[in-house]
Amino acid sequence: MKKTDFPFNNAGGLKQILAIPESSFLGVGFTQDCKRFLNLTKLDDIICIGLLPSDGGYQENRQEDDGGDIYQIEISGFIYGKSQNNDQIISELDAGTWIVATEDADGNWIVSGSHRVRLVFERKKDTSTSRSGLKGTSFSFSCEDEYESVNIRPPMI
Repeated sequence: MKKTDFPFNNAGGLKQILAIPESSFLGVGFTQDCKRFLNLTKLDDIICIGLLPSDGGYQENRQEDDGGDIYQIEISGFIYGKSQNNDQIISELDAGTWIVATEDADGNWIVSGSHRVRLVFERKKDTSTSRSGLKGTSFSFSCEDEYESVNIRPPMI
């Protein structure tokens, strides 16, 4: 009998998102023990978005198509507050397409996108209409790819 693994420390949500421009992405390599890792350059061009696990999520939906499988990938999160730094980073995200690496609440890393297919950034700024509401920017990175996202070792950044 084959059984699935059941991780008891299975916390949901994302801790951080790395938005990697194509110029900084050299590819996904393999270590000697056959684990995948990100091969990166120009680390100063990579954008890191820190998250509370309750504010970030990753979804990958597989659909069958006449031409083969299609994976719809969406990574979402929330950037708190409004500042000149955040506005500058959001403008940079608006202007590009991205390869995206995510770390979940358990420390597992996944990379989505490649030189062939990059994720598009979409966002919505909100000042909130209630006293208890949060000011900030809801965002998502999304794409459709013929390949699913892959698990990787934690990046050395």
